[in-house]
Amino acid sequence: MAPNLKLKPIEIREVWLDNLYKEFYGISNALVRFPIVSMDTRFPGVIYHPTRGNSIHDGTSVYFLRPVSNYQALKSNVDALKLIQVGLTMSDSNLPDFGTVHIFVLLVRMFFGAQVYDIKHIMKFCNNLYGGLERVAKTLEVDGEVGNRHAGSDSLITLKTFLKIKEKFFGDGNYFKLFVGVLYGLE
Repeated sequence: MAPNLKLKPIEIREVWLDNLYKEFYGISNALVRFPIVSMDTRFPGVIYHPTRGNSIHDGTSVYFLRPVSNYQALKSNVDALKLIQVGLTMSDSNLPDFGTVHIFVLLVRMFFGAQVYDIKHIMKFCNNLYGGLERVAKTLEVDGEVGNRHAGSDSLITLKTFLKIKEKFFGDGNYFKLFVGVLYGLE
């Protein structure tokens, strides 16, 4: 059965320093009813680019970098920049259960569980699906505020895009379970 992409009414919560702990408590309690979480983060830019596997520097593709090199570039940017936004979208959609690179992956599993899917990785197995979130969402005709670029709207578009990819390219097949826990660039 295909997931219902008509989402229920959306509640947007603004979180600031004065209500941070109250909202974290609410998120923690809501996870029981809304176990599917989509997340988007915003940093003010990119400082460090891989020098190998970067077409600007050596004419090769980032796709050929080892996972450790991808992780080092990602970590260097995260360490050097300040996080400016985090967007979370929580859903009750009926989906199947699903330092170092290893520590990073363990932390992802610790905070988000073992059933993590990465759209960027899954897209490699979808014919003619490429580009960033906005392009993919438009290609799949995902309804929503595409172009309204902030972490909250992007996490909602990410969830809708994930559901659409699953429905259009994989249906209810077991093949989709092969993507559990695989993070793009760290595979």
